[in-house]
Amino acid sequence: VESRGLSLNDYVGYEYSGIVAEYYRGQGSPTCLFNCAYWDIYGAAEYAYNVFRKHYEDYYDYELAWTGNWHTITDSRDTYYFEWTTNTEDVFGTTPSYATITKTIPVVSQQTQTLWRSENIVQQQTVLITERIENTISGLPVAAFSNESLRAGARVTIDVAQDATFVGLTRATNPGGEVVVRAGRDVILDGKAVSGAAAGTLAAVADLRAGLSVDVYGGRDVELRSDAVLRADDNNAATDTGIIKLHAGSTLTVQSDAFGGHEIHLLSDGDVLMQSQMTSGHLIDVRAGLGPAGIGSIITDIQADLETLGSEIFLAAGANGGNLLLTNAAILTAGPITLSAPAGSLIHSGGMIVADSLTATVKNNIEAVLDVRTVSAAATGTGNIALQTTGAVTLADISTASGSIDVTGLGSINAGNISAGGASGNVVIDALVGDIVLGNIVAGGKLTVDSDLGQISRTTGTTIAAEQVLWVGELDSSFELDSGDVTLITRTPGDVVINYAGSDTLILRQVYVLEGSLIVNAPGDVIILDTRLLSTSSSHNIQINAGGSVSIDYLSAGDYAATESQATQIRSARGLAADTPLTAVGSISITAGGAIRQQGSGDSLVDVVADNLTLQAGTGISLLNLAANRLTSAISTTGSITLTDSDGVGELSPGLIAATLQAPAGVSVATTGSLDVSRISAAANGGTIVLSAGDSLTLAPATGQSLVLTAGGAVDLSGDYISWTGVNTAAGAVTATW
Repeated sequence: VESRGLSLNDYVGYEYSGIVAEYYRGQGSPTCLFNCAYWDIYGAAEYAYNVFRKHYEDYYDYELAWTGNWHTITDSRDTYYFEWTTNTEDVFGTTPSYATITKTIPVVSQQTQTLWRSENIVQQQTVLITERIENTISGLPVAAFSNESLRAGARVTIDVAQDATFVGLTRATNPGGEVVVRAGRDVILDGKAVSGAAAGTLAAVADLRAGLSVDVYGGRDVELRSDAVLRADDNNAATDTGIIKLHAGSTLTVQSDAFGGHEIHLLSDGDVLMQSQMTSGHLIDVRAGLGPAGIGSIITDIQADLETLGSEIFLAAGANGGNLLLTNAAILTAGPITLSAPAGSLIHSGGMIVADSLTATVKNNIEAVLDVRTVSAAATGTGNIALQTTGAVTLADISTASGSIDVTGLGSINAGNISAGGASGNVVIDALVGDIVLGNIVAGGKLTVDSDLGQISRTTGTTIAAEQVLWVGELDSSFELDSGDVTLITRTPGDVVINYAGSDTLILRQVYVLEGSLIVNAPGDVIILDTRLLSTSSSHNIQINAGGSVSIDYLSAGDYAATESQATQIRSARGLAADTPLTAVGSISITAGGAIRQQGSGDSLVDVVADNLTLQAGTGISLLNLAANRLTSAISTTGSITLTDSDGVGELSPGLIAATLQAPAGVSVATTGSLDVSRISAAANGGTIVLSAGDSLTLAPATGQSLVLTAGGAVDLSGDYISWTGVNTAAGAVTATW
C-alpha cells in the first residue's frame, strides 16, 4: 500500500465485489481486514475486495458520513373502476377560429399643418411705352429774315407752270387772310443758312402764314422742309377757323412744323411723308393714293407728332395699294381716330396712339400701341391683328377674315365682340394688370384668355366659341363656358366654377387651380384629361356634376407619387424633408347621369387622387384606378362597379376604407394595401362581389348598422387576413382565400 503512495491512514474500508477493476487488491478471507491487505498486497486473491481510500483537495478537506436505518414504508390508496359505453355519431357544429395577427390600421387625428402657402411671384418685366422728351438747347446763334418776302392783308396768290420755291416769309396778315399756291411741278418751302455765319448757327426759318387758310398744290412733289413753319391761325380762340391744305400730285413731304387753328389736310396722289409736329384745333386729315392708280402710303418717323386739341384724326392709304407705316409716331386726340388701309397694313410701333376711340380697317395686318378707350379694328384679308393697350379699353369690334387676334393690355379689357376667322384664327386676350370681361368671342382656332392679377368674367347673353380654350387666371363664380375644350390655369388664390351650357362634350384638357376649389357643371358628357388642385388643403375640393358620362385620365386633389423620383420632386417643390409622408388631403365628388369610367382603353396608371372620394353614377363605375384614403360611397343605379386602389410612395394613410359600395350587377374592388368595407351590395340576380386586399380584408358594419354584405350571386374574398362580421346574405357560393 505504501509502495503505491498510500498509508493505512488512507484506508477507510472495503466492500466485496465480484469485479476487480482499478482498485487495489488483497488476499484473504472476508474476515481478514487489516493484516491481509497490508502484508500480502501482491498475492493472488480468491476473493475481490474494494478498498476505499481518502482523496484530498488542494485547499479544503471534507469528511462525510451518512448512517441510515432500514424502515418499512406503506401507502394507503383508493382504487376506482370506470366503464364507458358510446355509439358512433356524426357531429356538426360551428367552431370559431382564432388567430393573432399584426395589422396596420389608419388612425385619424386632428392637427394643424402648414403645407401650403401662396406667394406672389414678383419679377421684373419690360414694357415698352412712348415718352417724348423735348430738350431746349439755349445759347445757339439763330439767323432770321429781317422782313417778309411777300405780304398781303387779304390774299397772296401764286400760280406757276413749273416750280414754286419759298425761302423767306410769305404772309396774309388779316384774320381772314389766305395764301394760295399753285405749281405745275414742285413746291418747296425752306429756310436759309447765313453765309459766313459762326459755326452752329441755325438757319433762318421760312414760313407760309395766313389768318384763315394756307392752300398749296404741286403737280408733282410738295416738300416743306425742317427750317420752315406753316400756320393758319387768326389768334382768336373764339373762332379757330384756320385751315392748312397741302396737296401733292406725287409725294408730299412735311418736315415743317404746322399749326392749323381748325384743320390740317395733307393730300397726295402718291405717298405722304410726315416728319414733323402738326397741331390742329379740330381735325388732321391725311390721305395718300388719291391719284388714278389709287396707290400710296403714309409714312412717319420719330419726328412725327400729330395732335388735335379737339375732335379727330383721319389717316388713309390708297384704295388699291399702300400702308400706314406709323413708325415711332405720337398721335394724340381727345376724339376719335380713323385709320384706313383698304389694300395694305397698319404698322405702328415705338410710339403711342392716344384717343377716345379708334377705328382701323385694313386688308392685311394691324399692329398698334394704344392708349384708347374704345377700339374697333378689322383685317379683311389674310392678316393678323396685334394690339398693345394702356389703361382700360373696350374692344368694341375686332375681327379678322383669316388671321389671329392678340390683345395685351396694361389695364382692364372689355372684349365686346371679337372674331378671328380661318383655321389659324387664334385669339389671345392678355391683361397684365386688370380684369377681363368677355362678350361675343369667336375663334377659328384656339382662344387664350389670361388675367395675371384680375378676374375673368363675361357679359350675360353672349357666346364664346373656339376649337380650344385656355383660361389663365381667376374665373368669376358665375362664369359660363360655351367652348367644349377648356384649358385653365389660375395664378391667384380663389375657387374656380366652370358652368358649361353647350351640347358638345366638355373636355377639361388642362385645368390647374392654384389655391382653391373646383366646381364643374355640364349638361352632357365630361372628359377629364388633366385636372389638379395644386394646393394641399382639406378645405379645397373638387366637384364634378355631369348629365352624361364622366371619363377620367387624371383627376387629383392632393399629392401622389408613383415612384421615388416623383416623391422627391414633390417634397422638393413643397420644401419638405426627404422622409416627409405624402398624401391627398382634398375631397372629390363625381356625379354622373351616365357612367364614371377611365378615359382610354384601360391602363394601370392612377386616375383619381383624393382623401375622401364620392362616386354616384347612373350606368356603372368601371376600370377606375384610385389612390384614395376613404371611399365615402360608390353607388351606381344600374350596371357594376370595378375599382382598383393603390398606395403611392411615402403614403401617410395606406389602404382604403370603403363605407358604401352598391351596384346591382356586381362590385369588384382590389387594393394593394388593406381594405375595410362597412357595406357592400350587388343585389340583382347573379350579382357578384369580389373583394381582394393585398393586406388584410375587414368587413364590419358601421356603428348602428348590422347588414354588411348582400349578393345576388357568388362572393369571392381574398386577403392576408379576413375578418367578417355582421349580417350577410349571398345567393351563391362564398369563397374566402387567405
